Amino acid sequence: MATLPTGVPLGFSNPRYGNDENDRGGWAVVSGGVALLFVAMFGAMRVYIRFPFNGRLLRDDATVFAASIFAILQTILVIAAANLGLGRSRSQLSESSLTGAEKIAYTSDIFYVIALYLSKAAVLFLLLALSREKAHELLMYGALGLCGVGMVASVVMAGIGCDLSRPWASITSECTSYFPRWLAIEIVGIAVEVYLFAVLLRMLAGLQRNWKGKYKAVAIFSLRLPLVILAAYRLISIKRMESSSQPNVSRTATVAWTEAAMAYSLITATLPSLVPFLTGLNTGLGSFPLDNIVQTSHGGSSGGAFAMGYLKHEHSGVHQGDRMRPENLTYKSSAVGKADQRSIESDDSQRVIIRRTVDVSFSPAPPDDDISR
Repeated sequence: MATLPTGVPLGFSNPRYGNDENDRGGWAVVSGGVALLFVAMFGAMRVYIRFPFNGRLLRDDATVFAASIFAILQTILVIAAANLGLGRSRSQLSESSLTGAEKIAYTSDIFYVIALYLSKAAVLFLLLALSREKAHELLMYGALGLCGVGMVASVVMAGIGCDLSRPWASITSECTSYFPRWLAIEIVGIAVEVYLFAVLLRMLAGLQRNWKGKYKAVAIFSLRLPLVILAAYRLISIKRMESSSQPNVSRTATVAWTEAAMAYSLITATLPSLVPFLTGLNTGLGSFPLDNIVQTSHGGSSGGAFAMGYLKHEHSGVHQGDRMRPENLTYKSSAVGKADQRSIESDDSQRVIIRRTVDVSFSPAPPDDDISR
């Protein structure tokens, strides 16, 4: 088969993105595409899981969706930077292409920081919705404050650069603060994650739940701890990029770890919102609507059992805003079987209706009693 001087067969062309020592643009495109896929998939999963229960956006949902928007924009910017020359050696690029790739990569770094901190805030909003104990609220509002301060400080450190007139040109021999700035950014992010996990443990310590439910909650929230490992690998890649003779090529390794950390952070912000994990954390006094879940079971069972349609769980209570007043609380619960379902082997009966109603009332204690929450 005839070939061109480059070794490519006639009728074919070189791949748009390479994977060699002079061109690693493919790393940026693949990592950005995979991150985009996971961010979009878990965002759609959250909508599918939560909307049938809520019919509205809660604060943690809205925060995750905002983080997903920034993450999607970030991945698009990474792919756009690769189109302009991110990952190629300097000898293969014009000055304008290199500058354009650096500008887009610089913007994508800022979007990465915002998406990362919004995912942390979403987890805190979820925990805040599950408990109304004052101590928990103070801890979580403190964590949200730390998260907000950390995000602003990190955006400033990521955006300030070495030269205010050209902040995107950070990988130069004159710029010696690039790695220290990102080290500070990642340390602040790790501190927020550790604080978040400590708040969870404090919340579980005083919760009257079985150990199985607590272990399940700890396991699902501890999935965020590997973000510390991803941050460490990202810092290592930045250090290698600074000492590389071809920093634009080496930068693709940093991009790959950035995409992995961002996507993983959003995934682990969605997983705790799944109902099986929330049941082990729910205190019953928060504003999270676990009581509005409608469980549906289709089909029947063999052996002359009942063909049940669905059970609808209803409740009512006396509320003050989002919290229930402990001195005046009334709760009513009922489970009603679907009216047109019949017993498989009892056609004599017109309908099978199962109803259970429980009324619970709490009267205020005498003023001189010591009431502990």
